[in-house]
Parts: sequence; C-alpha cells; structure tokens
Amino acid sequence: MPLRRLERELADKPDTQFQDLRGLRVYDRCNRVVGKVRAVVVDTETDETVYAEIASPSILELGNRRQLVRRDRLHHNARGLRLIGRR
Repeated sequence: MPLRRLERELADKPDTQFQDLRGLRVYDRCNRVVGKVRAVVVDTETDETVYAEIASPSILELGNRRQLVRRDRLHHNARGLRLIGRR
C-alpha cells in the first residue's frame, strides 16, 4: 500500500473524504483536548485516509509533539473528533 502524507496540498483533490479532517480538534474520552489534526496519511491507490497526524497544543506551535493515529480510532462528534480505544 503506497502512502502519502498530505498537509496542505489538497488542491488537486477537492472532494475527497480526508479533506475535512485537517484542522479539526481531537478530544479524549474525558473531553480534554489532545491536539489538532495537522496532516493526514493517505493510501494513494484508494484515496482513503489511513492515519491522522495529531499535533499536541502548544504556544506558537513551538515544541509541540506529533503522533500518528489510525483513522479508525477517530470518530466525529459535535466538537470535532473523539479519540477512542487504547493510546
């Protein structure tokens, strides 16, 4: 499965399912902010999101921690995305 990390370059694929994830806040089970989706990793053959890159909150984005989370662990809710399952 060939993968590609997409952060800003979605102009060539405006109607794909992964476009709406970038920029959304991610919350844990206790509704605490885990971070924001900064980029997605996409399977280039199927155009499906495989991972979301979540950046932890920080001042001016200096020293923020980033982690990859499988797409199936993120579910939409009223506030953004909810992280489910094990950490």
